[in-house]
Amino acid sequence: MVLFFIIHTKCDLCCKDCFYSKGYEKRDSSELKLEDIELFVKKVYDLSFKTIILTGGDPLYSKRKYVTYALIECLKKYKLRVIINTSGAKLNSIDIQTLINLNVDRIDFSINSLDENIHNSERGNYQDTVFAMKSLLKNGYDKITTTTVITEENAYKALETLRWLKSLGIKDIRYQPLFKQTAQNYQIIRDAMLECNKEFGNSHSEYYLLQCDRAYNNKIPQENSVCMMGKNLFVSDALGNIYPCFHRFDVNFGNIFTDDTSFLKDKLIHNSFYSERHDCFGKHCVSLFDNGDFWKKEKVL
Repeated sequence: MVLFFIIHTKCDLCCKDCFYSKGYEKRDSSELKLEDIELFVKKVYDLSFKTIILTGGDPLYSKRKYVTYALIECLKKYKLRVIINTSGAKLNSIDIQTLINLNVDRIDFSINSLDENIHNSERGNYQDTVFAMKSLLKNGYDKITTTTVITEENAYKALETLRWLKSLGIKDIRYQPLFKQTAQNYQIIRDAMLECNKEFGNSHSEYYLLQCDRAYNNKIPQENSVCMMGKNLFVSDALGNIYPCFHRFDVNFGNIFTDDTSFLKDKLIHNSFYSERHDCFGKHCVSLFDNGDFWKKEKVL
């Protein structure tokens, strides 16, 4: 099983289309404390989670990254797979070496364009992100994934951006559309996605684009689609509350810190998200946004 862990909701950036700024998610003051790390990791291990995806906010937020490093060290002690989602902002050479020494299994960077002005208008800190990626690669760390959110503004350079990322030595290059609550010219984004698919697509890309189209047009997913959230992918906030998805905080499966392990295991396996179809699909869908492979044609066994 995979656990997305929201270590806190703080970030060094203020991205124009961040889910927090658009109201899809809410920031709060909760954060993992150093003294709670050992208990958290032991319980996560006992619950049979194999992969922990650290997210936020930004797990490498400049004022709290030391907590993330301590957490990673403990997770690796239990031989768990660790992935970090980050902007790469305000990382220095010491941070780069720390991440390498901690043997992080994957680092996912968000980069919207090879054009500094375009990236900065949408995210900011272009030079920081590029420095972090290049420094890791220069020091022999190549377990990097990039995600490019294709917008109306950057669409005309989307394919060029992906080619540039490939030229840096990045092997896992992902791209996804931006959906706005307000009116947008989605056709521009869709055309760029189709262009990128020709060169950077895989066997699942065509199906993923179809799901994006359905989300944009406020349709439910195809009948044979299965969302993996709440089945073998779960979300925990900094306080240890477990949810099926980033946008289903109305459903709480229990608390990692306070609830008995056997109770939590039962809740994770025997819940309606595991056994039934939930059509809480839409433009906000993090399963769709984060990774198209979360949406499968095959039924969950």
